[in-house]
Amino acid sequence: MTITDIFLNNSNVDSKSSWNTSKYTEKSDHFIRLYLVVICCTVFFTWYVKWLWNRRYLYIHSRNVPGPYGLPFIGYAYLFFLSEKNDIIKVITDIRKIYPDICALWLGTSLYYAVSKPEHIEKILTSSKALDKDSLHKFLSFVIGEGLLTAKVQKWRKHRKIFRQAFNQRILNAYQAVFLEEGEIFVKQLQKNGADTTATALNCIFTLLGMFRDVQQNVLEEILAILGPDRPVSPSDLPELKYTERVIKESSRLFPVAALFARNITEDIDAGDIVFPAGSSVVFCKLHIQRNPKYWPEPLKFDPDFYLKM
Repeated sequence: MTITDIFLNNSNVDSKSSWNTSKYTEKSDHFIRLYLVVICCTVFFTWYVKWLWNRRYLYIHSRNVPGPYGLPFIGYAYLFFLSEKNDIIKVITDIRKIYPDICALWLGTSLYYAVSKPEHIEKILTSSKALDKDSLHKFLSFVIGEGLLTAKVQKWRKHRKIFRQAFNQRILNAYQAVFLEEGEIFVKQLQKNGADTTATALNCIFTLLGMFRDVQQNVLEEILAILGPDRPVSPSDLPELKYTERVIKESSRLFPVAALFARNITEDIDAGDIVFPAGSSVVFCKLHIQRNPKYWPEPLKFDPDFYLKM
């Protein structure tokens, strides 16, 4: 055997050995990657099952309540992405048309109940277990600012006590002249203060009065009959302005300032036919509630005299 043959044989052995080593390394890398994937999936699955188990109370209570199909982790949030311009109010309104009385909605990992039955609304809004504002109010505060409507429960309780002491009838009567003077200034600057809740409500009232001249005439005639052409209004006059009061109520019904708000449920609330579990939230879509044909015949009609039939 020549030296060349020996060299070639050694080269073949080295090449074969290197190939086997490379193949072994490739298999090892594949196994390690597969092992890590299995470990990660096992850990995630274990955590997910435990997470579901800890929240089983919410799932048990929500499974018998109708509602749209929700995907894991995002719930029914995909409906917003599929809608035009991500219109939250429109999506919720469309859902309420399908489920008019009550429905369960999973927004992300949070459970919401959308209600419209008067007995459910009364039960939630009069319960001390549903005073906390939901996180949805953070977005609402960007639009109308932070006040009693959007403040957290601790601040709400503190300021509510102050307002309750300040807004009794005796104190209000003492500031009648101030209210009249500031009211005139406020009306003149109304358009510059459009984000304020009171300004928004007044804008809606004045717009409707401009659209419905007969209603405007009735309001004017009532005011002239009670106050005359020059006398300023006094607290004793307010109960007599019955038609004007109905106009304000009807405007607020059609165009509520806060069209959507929610409450966190801190303890179970038994509403008779349903239990709202602790950890969930209840959403009130005032546009749907106050335009529900079940309770309001011709719900889109501006009719101040409707309240005479109640």
